[in-house]
Amino acid sequence: MTHPAVSRKTIRLLSVLVFLSIVPPFIKYAGWETRHYVGGDFEIFLQATRDLSEGKSPYPPVVLESEPGEATGEAWGNYIYPPLFARLLTPFSCFPPTWAKRAYLLVCLVIYLWLFRPRAWDRMVDRYGSWLIYALILGWGPVIQTFRQGQSDFIPLFLILLSIRILEQPNHRYLSRQGQEILAGCLLGIASMVKITPVLIFPALVVARQWKCALGFVFGVLGALILPGPIISWQYFTQVLPNMTDFAGMRICPSIHIVLVRLVDSIAVPSAWQENWPRIAEGIGVAGSGVLFLAVLIYLARKHDQIRLDQLLILACFLPPLFAGEVAHHYALALIPVVVACHRLLVDATMDAGHSMTARRSRNRLILLITAILPNFYYWIVIMYPFSKILPSELSVWLVVGNLLAFVLAAPVFAGSQAGQSTPQKGP
Repeated sequence: MTHPAVSRKTIRLLSVLVFLSIVPPFIKYAGWETRHYVGGDFEIFLQATRDLSEGKSPYPPVVLESEPGEATGEAWGNYIYPPLFARLLTPFSCFPPTWAKRAYLLVCLVIYLWLFRPRAWDRMVDRYGSWLIYALILGWGPVIQTFRQGQSDFIPLFLILLSIRILEQPNHRYLSRQGQEILAGCLLGIASMVKITPVLIFPALVVARQWKCALGFVFGVLGALILPGPIISWQYFTQVLPNMTDFAGMRICPSIHIVLVRLVDSIAVPSAWQENWPRIAEGIGVAGSGVLFLAVLIYLARKHDQIRLDQLLILACFLPPLFAGEVAHHYALALIPVVVACHRLLVDATMDAGHSMTARRSRNRLILLITAILPNFYYWIVIMYPFSKILPSELSVWLVVGNLLAFVLAAPVFAGSQAGQSTPQKGP
């Protein structure tokens, strides 16, 4: 039963108003401004695709001809992913760069709007918050940035969300429950071989004792390495990746360890320490981030019997950007748990006339969660102007702090006292 003041007509009107307020900025920033812009990264992706089609390695010779660790930093500015993503772009390589990017983004846009359409989340979405889902999926800065630059983040986003959709269907037409879990794991493994960072979801599967999904993950990884070319994959992991170890020193990256590094950097130290202090700060940052990641795994291990596999995957989508984010658009993956958590909290906050203890607690948590994720809307000037004028730190810092807080606030929705209180999810 809904609150009397929240009628179906009111919800629909609010949906229309929010939709009209966010669609124009989405069109402007995600497409119109960059309609003639190819960008350095997409050109690199496209060249890697063409190199592979010609039987060449997509990786720079200076790295391939060096011993592991001898060409540190030389890989940056080149193709730095496993070969799978370059292979996936093969259908677009026959177009000129501008049209290749447009075609790629058009396909991504169709899949994105289909997978994230409000009706895919819950049968009650028309009554509770389709306007909120629209605002999130069309205003999420990392996704807009991914569109602008033609990034590869869409592929892991789609594959992981598809794996969640598969697991949400209790009686799948073609798959047993065991088959669903293995297939979902395969999709996760493939996603981690498009961009390496989703591999951080694998430890979550292990500590939560989701063995079938973990096994599928391994199968997905092996398939994603063998099919695009085992020799090229071997080059990547033995020669390219070892020369990218300077990530710990990139002080503008929006990840937990870099925030810790910058915090330690700001400490005044004796002059005798100053020369070595940056390296010490990097070590402390990496160690601190490792401790936090271990704490998350311990939490998930303790909650393993209270959290379903699909809920675990949703929550784990926070881990790759928070612990290995190099740029802001890596937080595209965090959209999945944010959409689900916000929608469930909104449902709980508006049910039972909105007066129960559960409703009040959910309403307060929802307000805090929306506040925490505000840095992700960095293409909305109404949000970014206060951040730039009032708050002292850079956007990258607030992006990490906000999403870390969002993880803490969302965790009980999936694995704690509030998990399962709202209407169960339905697949598309």
